[in-house]
Formats: sequence, C-alpha cells, structure tokens
Amino acid sequence: MPFEIRNFYAKKRKFDWLLIITSVLFVIVLIFLFSLPGLRAQLIATLAAIATFYISLNKHWLDSDAIFRSLFDSFNERFNKLNDDLNVIRDNYRAGPLALYKLSNNRVPNQVIQDYLNLCAEEYFWYEKGRIEKEIWDSWTEGIKYYLEVPMIYNYFKGQESQDKAYYGFFKYIKLDTLKDHLLNNVKESLEASE
Repeated sequence: MPFEIRNFYAKKRKFDWLLIITSVLFVIVLIFLFSLPGLRAQLIATLAAIATFYISLNKHWLDSDAIFRSLFDSFNERFNKLNDDLNVIRDNYRAGPLALYKLSNNRVPNQVIQDYLNLCAEEYFWYEKGRIEKEIWDSWTEGIKYYLEVPMIYNYFKGQESQDKAYYGFFKYIKLDTLKDHLLNNVKESLEASE
C-alpha cells in the first residue's frame, strides 16, 4: 500500500492536469445539459460536488507537501549535527583506540553511530509511510551505503540487526549482508593503497 501511495503522489501533477481537463470537459457537457428543463438543481449540485472534491484534493496535496517539507528539514538538520562526527569516524577508523577520536561534545563513536542508525530508521519509516519521495530516499540510501563502507559503522549496524523491529524494518531493506562483499573490497583496496 505505501508503494501505491508513493506512486500516486509522484504522479500527482499529471493527475492534476487530468482532473482539470476532465473537469472542463464535464463542465462543457453540463452547460449543454443545463439547457434541458428540470435538471438545473441536479447539475448545480454536481458542479458543487466537483468543485468541493477538487478543492479538497488540492488541500490534501498542500498538506502532504508541508508534512514532507517538515520531515525533510528535520532529518537534514539532525544529519548535519552528525555529519562532522561521522566523517571523523570515516576518516580515522583505522587510527587506533576509540579514545583518540575527537568527536563533538566528548562523544564516543558508538553514540554517534547509534544516533545515525536511529535517524536512518526514522527516515526509512517515513519513506515506507509514503511521506518521503523515492528520489530523496534513493539519495539518502546512497549516503547510508557510503557510511556503511566504514567497518566500525557497518559492524555496529550489524550488531543491531537482530533488533530489526525496533528499527521499523530498516535492516530488511538495507540488507547488510549484500553490502559486506563491497565493504571488504573497499577495505582491501584502501589497505593496498596505503602500503
């Protein structure tokens, strides 16, 4: 069902034009029928129903856009707070003891990674509900995969995978095992490059 909602949402603008054209054609037919005696009250009621439906539909789309914008802004703000720390983890995962990481607010990597996992799971939840557009989610998924190339982040996510229900089914979507080979190749290439 959420996929159908997203499909319908993505085609909204095409649907709006179809609705406008259909409404214009219907009004032309109604004007023709309006000239027939005895049908005026029914025709006026029909026109009012069409106008009400169209206004309600537009209000629905405006509300959906407002919800999307609110979620998008909130998720981006949360990610921006984590981004510098995630990059420190990404850049230094081979540096040695975790104590050497200089993260904001004296945090340790696992705290940052847990916050990132929670963010990813919430984004996925709203994507599944049809509130995040597919193009946005696909972009965010690429970012998630980028950070999952870091063994420390991957291993932390993998350790939480058994609690998938707590993460709204995010792990069933992301399929960590399919990323493992890609991760191992990247680590191998980076080790060879540093030698």
